[in-house]
Amino acid sequence: ARVRVERDVDAALEDLAQAQRLAPDAAETWAALAYVRRASGDPGAAIEHATKALGLDPTNATALRVRGDARRLLGRPAVDARVGD
Repeated sequence: ARVRVERDVDAALEDLAQAQRLAPDAAETWAALAYVRRASGDPGAAIEHATKALGLDPTNATALRVRGDARRLLGRPAVDARVGD
């Protein structure tokens, strides 16, 4: 089952990379990438991609949720007062 999940993650990442090439300023794509990175166990990359999404659309609910979840996984507060989020 793990092999299938890894293939599914790889396929999702490939699809999202293509979407980014077509529309690099689409917050939804960055948020989806953050979600996949978080789900695949890479909270650091999830935070990076969610932050990019929020730079494009500060109200993106997926990016806000994923970034908070990923920050908690890393033992950080869900909200970072230094950057006003």
